[in-house]
Amino acid sequence: MTTRKKTLMAITIVVVLLTTTTTLAGAYAPASTPGAVLPPLPEWPIIGPVLRFLGIIQEAAPEVRPTPDPSLPEYRITSLEDIAQLRDIETNKRVRVIATDSVLNQMIRGLLSEAGYSEDASLKVAFDDPMITADAYADAGIIEAFGVDIPASVRGNFDIFATFTVEADSCSATVAFGEVKVNSWSFGLRPIANRLINEQIPRFWPEEFCAESIIVMDGEAAVEGYRRQ
Repeated sequence: MTTRKKTLMAITIVVVLLTTTTTLAGAYAPASTPGAVLPPLPEWPIIGPVLRFLGIIQEAAPEVRPTPDPSLPEYRITSLEDIAQLRDIETNKRVRVIATDSVLNQMIRGLLSEAGYSEDASLKVAFDDPMITADAYADAGIIEAFGVDIPASVRGNFDIFATFTVEADSCSATVAFGEVKVNSWSFGLRPIANRLINEQIPRFWPEEFCAESIIVMDGEAAVEGYRRQ
């Protein structure tokens, strides 16, 4: 993988997982501010549980979680070079691509360092079946450098914490956040995060790979699918 492509991957990480989440800082604005978004009533900390207790809101039926297909050949990712070699997989051949969270975190650190962001941004993920946890940090200067307008009431550094699940959807992926915090603020952020992240995923998902199933296990995650091109 060329230096240019590695740099673009680093920028993608910053843009999608840092700047996009930082845009949620707009939720710090008062509720009367035009465009402010409040979560639906079922997600309110007190009202939601009361409505569910009274039976006004029904609990969603548990989803059927995907399981690994033991018949698929497995490709383990240990470096950026391994990712580049996936282009050599035969077209339409179904495979499982798997990586541990420790390897992924090592790759993220390397990409941020190469792009010159090692002192100003960080991202660490953990795979905890079926949830993914992300801890991120970004200096406000990086956010503004990408043209994101940060509210005057929110300055300085950004500490971001999120838990979410991922599933395959139309050959790409869809994220569903369980918890989102920016500088310890969480109220109203989850629906905004779901919308913003899922709007961005199609822009960065590799078109040549069709994901049929995404499986998060303890310490590792797998994507099952095939190369379309």
